[in-house]
Amino acid sequence: MTEYKNLLETPGESFDILLIQCPPWDIKMPPLGIAYLSTYLRKYEYKTYVFDLNVMLYNLVKNDTKSLWEQKNYDRWVNNHLFKNTWFQLKDFTTVCVYETLKKVSTDYIGLSVNFASIKFAVELIKIIKYIKMDIKIILGGWGCINAQMRSMFPKELVEAFVVGEGEETLREIIEALKMHKNSHEIPGSIFIKDPEATYKPRQPIMNLDTIPWPTFNEFQLDRYSEILPLFTSRGCIGSCSFCNDWCFSKPYRFRSANNVFEEIKYHTQYNRITTFSFKDLLCNGNIERLNQLSDLIINSGIKVKWDSQAIPRKEMTYKLLCKLKKAGCDTLIYGVESFSNNVLKKMRKLFTKEIAERVIVDTYRAGIKTFINIIVGFPGETEQDFQETINAIKRNYKYIGQIGAISVCLVNGDSDLEIHSKDYGIILSSDAYTRAKEWYSADGRNTYNIRRKRAETILDLINQLKLSYETITM
Repeated sequence: MTEYKNLLETPGESFDILLIQCPPWDIKMPPLGIAYLSTYLRKYEYKTYVFDLNVMLYNLVKNDTKSLWEQKNYDRWVNNHLFKNTWFQLKDFTTVCVYETLKKVSTDYIGLSVNFASIKFAVELIKIIKYIKMDIKIILGGWGCINAQMRSMFPKELVEAFVVGEGEETLREIIEALKMHKNSHEIPGSIFIKDPEATYKPRQPIMNLDTIPWPTFNEFQLDRYSEILPLFTSRGCIGSCSFCNDWCFSKPYRFRSANNVFEEIKYHTQYNRITTFSFKDLLCNGNIERLNQLSDLIINSGIKVKWDSQAIPRKEMTYKLLCKLKKAGCDTLIYGVESFSNNVLKKMRKLFTKEIAERVIVDTYRAGIKTFINIIVGFPGETEQDFQETINAIKRNYKYIGQIGAISVCLVNGDSDLEIHSKDYGIILSSDAYTRAKEWYSADGRNTYNIRRKRAETILDLINQLKLSYETITM
């Protein structure tokens, strides 16, 4: 498609913006990011239309194509060669979905939510949108455009602006500036491709999260998903793990009040008839007092709910507190343990020791909460002895571990401390944007991708022997 022309003869209902969730993304729950954006914009009387293209495509494609959404097929979205076949399978469905949507939705602006895995898909999607309606303005946001390297993968001539970081206020100001023809270079948190005066200025994070309206999900057809809703109770993290870039882009740690979270839960149980929730926080236990308060509110209300969350195995996670969480509906806690070597944990800048991690795992199990853990192998400086400590700890505690949530070779994520200070960690990175995260090696040659892969395979063999399940593996 090299020729762009307007194929729409009769405009549909008018909206201020169309928000689209790009694949691949979770197909069990509605996307929380664009749900927040839509709710926030509606607060300021903007008319929004939400389109979850991710779940729409998943439901339309043949069963054998649905495997594209499995974690093991991640490379089929990001690898240049493999993506050609992926797009071949999705192109016709995508074209029809977009055309039918733009027939009923008349708008000058489309916001795309993208992650790293969806960049290639988003580029092709933008071409289709422009072919159907050439004058529509494309605004991109999400983790897929958080840094310059990712943004450079999008064709500049087809993109109007990027939202970098928290999107609620930035997107509202972008739409207002475009509608009112204001100076766009004054908007913090935005990058306007065609504005020569634009100099990126980061936006200050919203500190009082209670001022942000939580999503009602009224814009979504909830029967397309499992009977579970996602929610945020906090943003940011109290930790600063060296391999992680999530905390970098969402800092500082902020949290909603216990009462504000409880009101959202209560709303969904009453109006959406949903009683199962997944907390999408980086951790639910960044503030123990608030976690206690939320548990008390749920218990005292008599509402019967079930929820899961990521958490840190910190010393404050006592058996008594864990029993209260269980009573308040906590079904599963996913601990980012990563390693059971104190040497490696220190290098990772973890806030706990292996002794604390093992105690919390046992107490979580004793409290009746499913315990999932994540494991990372091959962190810079991890010796064979360090790796063996992780093996031995899994053997000691496998009866208390419900599942290994994720097994991963150590990835050098963009803008993580591990990438920014790679020389300090003694590692050498590839110049290829798509392989640099995985295929780095140590300057002394003792840590290579093949070594990390073999260690991941050893972990996989072990959990199979112990008859433990795992959710995802990245090798």
